[in-house]
Amino acid sequence: KEKSLGTLKKELQVIFNRFIRLRDTINGTYFVCISCDDPKTLDQMNAGHYFAAGHNEAIRYDEFNTNGQCVRCNNFLHGNLIGYTKGMLKKYGQSTIDDLEIRRHNISKLAKFEVRLLMDIYEKKIEALKKG
Repeated sequence: KEKSLGTLKKELQVIFNRFIRLRDTINGTYFVCISCDDPKTLDQMNAGHYFAAGHNEAIRYDEFNTNGQCVRCNNFLHGNLIGYTKGMLKKYGQSTIDDLEIRRHNISKLAKFEVRLLMDIYEKKIEALKKG
């Protein structure tokens, strides 16, 4: 039976989040939260979105919009947007935030083939990160 678009998107989200976690891991042992700038253990890491994933489909799987964020900032401080903004400015600069702001308003309806393509891309990026 063919998977639904919703099922494929859920699978893509898992793969994409795994990529973000691997990308933002330092020496395989810890990461620095984009929002509070504190080093944390990997079990405290979420793939946190600058612009919420649920309301911004056009940039839901964007590597600049998604960064390693501690559970406290992501869940208990509702994204810690002030800290996240400071972290984004430090990591990427204002032009990246401006670009995300513009692109988040795009209407984006991914087709199944696009979701599968993104899954392949991020699985390859994960393998590349694992190899070093």
